[in-house]
Amino acid sequence: MRALALTLILSSPLFAQVAVGAVGSLDAGFNNGNDGKIKIFHIGPYTIPAGRLVGTIMVPGEFEQVVGAPSAGDVYMTGFDSRIVDLNRIPQDPDLLYLHHAVLVKLAARDLTCLIMPGERFAAAGAERIPFTLPTGYGYPIAASDSLACILHMQNFTTTPKTVYYQYSMTVLPGNIQPPLINVRPWWLDVQMCTSSYTVPAGNAQHVKSYDYPVSARTTILTMGPHLHCGGVKLELINKTTNTLIHSFPNLRPCPIDMLGVMPTPTIVLNQGTQVTLRATYQQDPGKGLDAMGILLSYVVLN
Repeated sequence: MRALALTLILSSPLFAQVAVGAVGSLDAGFNNGNDGKIKIFHIGPYTIPAGRLVGTIMVPGEFEQVVGAPSAGDVYMTGFDSRIVDLNRIPQDPDLLYLHHAVLVKLAARDLTCLIMPGERFAAAGAERIPFTLPTGYGYPIAASDSLACILHMQNFTTTPKTVYYQYSMTVLPGNIQPPLINVRPWWLDVQMCTSSYTVPAGNAQHVKSYDYPVSARTTILTMGPHLHCGGVKLELINKTTNTLIHSFPNLRPCPIDMLGVMPTPTIVLNQGTQVTLRATYQQDPGKGLDAMGILLSYVVLN
């Protein structure tokens, strides 16, 4: 997706065309989080066009839309996981039916970093399919009255069309739980501010792209999930103020990528006024440019 924010704005009429499934039951294949009950949702079904061979290269079929997403009701979200499944709800091979990205957005809420986004990006998944879990006692509040959308991009690396659902789970606790949970905010950092996608030029060296962010309030980082594309080497979060590395996320294989989220212990605290840098490193391909992203989605407490 070339421009997450602009696509969301321009594609809003698609909301009326989406069919969304009902809440499902517990599925042991999902990460269940630390607190709460897991609820499973389905968005679709959608048919991803067939891919095609161009010489020896498979050019994937593409499904890329902004669609409506169901709410879990009045809840705190404490965990999230997702995948692509077929019409029988059977998980599909992620190397053949590829989740390029899925981003859930709470419309009309304020995003912490992208002010042109018409909502807050609060959960996401890519090819890594990194689930997230919040520490006990923390949650992201969702109201039954909130309007949610999903920025969805799936790719088909087979030569036949595939009809699928995007399936996601939320681990939730009741929104009226006592004592209430501590509210968290999603902190979306991106080396290509707001638009996310960029191109790594062809070549033989490593290519580095970065973006600086101010810390506007005392920020406690509870959990972090990285996202790169094929060819990504590592994603780094750096304290620019002190010139120290906060955390490095290596990609464990070139393609498909394999990255891990982290729940730092102890939590990471950044003081108001600190500058942080998000830096993505890719290995260039001598024969072609690479479709790239460098994103870190963290869940934080602001004081």
